[in-house]
Amino acid sequence: MVLLAGGVSGMCGWCFGTPMDVIKARLQMDGLGERRYRGFFHCITVSIRTEGPGVLFKGLGLNCIRAFPVNMSVFGMYELVVRLLRPVS
Repeated sequence: MVLLAGGVSGMCGWCFGTPMDVIKARLQMDGLGERRYRGFFHCITVSIRTEGPGVLFKGLGLNCIRAFPVNMSVFGMYELVVRLLRPVS
């Protein structure tokens, strides 16, 4: 159950984090050539206006596929370490 909880929590985290990651990547790439965006909010509005609201979730599927096993193993290892370090009573 802990492994499933870890995997699902990782996927939920990326559901909230992907829009910010998309904007961050666009702003980083914008600095390489001709400047297209004036700032954070301008990048969001231009991106949504030209590509629709779905643009903020580009790559979400791939992020979730990666996040599930990563967070599953992190939660599993955390539980294992807690059990090993817990004093025997």
